[in-house]
Amino acid sequence: TQKCRAAVKRELKAHGGSGAAINVVLHDGAPNVGTSWLQDAFGQNELTLLALKLAVDVLAPGGTFVTKMFRSADYQSLMWVFGQLFGKVEATKP
Repeated sequence: TQKCRAAVKRELKAHGGSGAAINVVLHDGAPNVGTSWLQDAFGQNELTLLALKLAVDVLAPGGTFVTKMFRSADYQSLMWVFGQLFGKVEATKP
């Protein structure tokens, strides 16, 4: 949310100055799945994209975004988006 983004930027400014950026954003993007698989997949992918948007806004050049994401029909599309924004994209499955 805009409120969250403003709070993060405020903290960055308070602890590192006006041009402060961070090196790593860690996002747990795949909460527990409920009874509606399609709705859960959409919601989880939306959370991942919102976290990515925040990460791009606050990461230092060469910074790292780590996320856990739902392997839905949109998985490859999300991986493509990551590839457009980062020089290296890796996926692992536990």
